[in-house]
Amino acid sequence: MTLSTDPQAKVVFHGVNIVISNAKADIAGTFHGRGRARRQLYFEEFMDRFNRRYLGTCIADRLSVACLASKPHPYAT
Repeated sequence: MTLSTDPQAKVVFHGVNIVISNAKADIAGTFHGRGRARRQLYFEEFMDRFNRRYLGTCIADRLSVACLASKPHPYAT
């Protein structure tokens, strides 16, 4: 049941429900219910992989840009 009056609410909530279900299944399947103390870390790892799912082969290009844009460490020799 959706309480929103927005006609797109069902579509949006369906997508959110799929992401949450996938996260729960991924964490439960990978870690088999162990590590309740680290649940936040597991979820952050899932979201990191989820956000990068369409990068494919351009991840090396993004890494190069990030390296060139970063400042050197002050203690680097």
